[in-house]
Amino acid sequence: MTIIHSSNHNSMKTIKSITAALLLLLITTTTAYAIGDDRPKKSQIHKELTKLLRGPDFYVEKDVKAIAHVIVNDHNELIVISVTTEDENLESYVKSRLNYHKVKSKMETGIPYLIPIRMTASQ
Repeated sequence: MTIIHSSNHNSMKTIKSITAALLLLLITTTTAYAIGDDRPKKSQIHKELTKLLRGPDFYVEKDVKAIAHVIVNDHNELIVISVTTEDENLESYVKSRLNYHKVKSKMETGIPYLIPIRMTASQ
């Protein structure tokens, strides 16, 4: 099993990994934004997603990756369509943290977004 439950062991390293993965998200989804002045700033989205995925309550034994496939509904909530990963615990964690969470940044509704997530092993 890749992830073992424990209490916030070395969560700062995991948060840094999530932050790096979310930065990659911002680079890969730039073309999905509508053109105009009301576009959300990359740093706003990054901060919001980092906050949603912050503070995992499990120990990461080895590096794990996931890709969350999401859309945004009319209420500006993230809707998780699927999470692609080999680790069921990571899939559950990502779904529970992102699904139906309202984001402050205005994102285009109905557009599929891919959120790459990488958590590095706790040391």
